[in-house]
Amino acid sequence: FPCYDEPQFKSRYTISITRPRTLGPSYSNMAISSTEDLGNSIRETFYPTPIISAYLVAFHVSDFVPTTVTTTNRRPFSIISRQGVTEQHSYAAEIGVEITNQLDDYLGIEYHEMGQGQIMKNDHIALPDFPSGAMENWG
Repeated sequence: FPCYDEPQFKSRYTISITRPRTLGPSYSNMAISSTEDLGNSIRETFYPTPIISAYLVAFHVSDFVPTTVTTTNRRPFSIISRQGVTEQHSYAAEIGVEITNQLDDYLGIEYHEMGQGQIMKNDHIALPDFPSGAMENWG
């Protein structure tokens, strides 16, 4: 999307994705706030982000499958991957939840409460061929 990719320019982003019905659900930094049936496609609109730099905006549309691990309603955590490797989700979820909890305690900042009024989710998307290895996008 057109933007100034400069860390000093920050804004709230409301992402809306229209995807084929055969794919999905879509993922972005925030949780889905509404879904609209458009016949052969679906439009998913996400809650507005906190004020962030454009380079932190992320979205993902695929036929990947999620495993949702919700420690409480206020701490959503999911592992998303292609089909065929979902047996690895339980380990990734166990470690991911523990790391998030440890960082919350160490930093004294609750990750899931950083959404400036919206509950933050914590999705981990496993891409099979990703040369960068990882990204710092949150959500």
